[in-house]
Amino acid sequence: MAARYEVEIGFGDCDPAQLVFYPNYFRWFDAACWSLLIGLGLTRDAMNQRYGIMGTPLVEAKITFAAPARDGDRLVIESWVPRVGRRSFDVVHRALKDGAVVAEGQEVRVWTAQDPADPTLLTGRDIPDDVRPLLAGVTAPPPDVSP
Repeated sequence: MAARYEVEIGFGDCDPAQLVFYPNYFRWFDAACWSLLIGLGLTRDAMNQRYGIMGTPLVEAKITFAAPARDGDRLVIESWVPRVGRRSFDVVHRALKDGAVVAEGQEVRVWTAQDPADPTLLTGRDIPDDVRPLLAGVTAPPPDVSP
């Protein structure tokens, strides 16, 4: 089932027109993704200790806006994983305000570790077999939550 992450929009999250300043959605989607991973037992420390990886950095991100959100609004971000590849996985986020879609985003994240030849660089690693079903189990919400 989709993971859920809640955000209360504050004054500092908004632009002079009192609409959410768009980069904040990327920040909230990142936090929602980490909340999803932590819910699966994949904290940064656990991933590093168990699998020797540094994290899951973004290689692609996009967003579509459907309605405005403002100071004082509460968003529920639903996140799910529609694809698990060999070294990367996709995460879809849907931000809802009072059940209506405000924004939808997509991310592509890569399972990465330090490059042994140059520890200042990250390199993709295969997603472990025990992690794949965990990620694949975070599926889209039921159809009664419509965009």
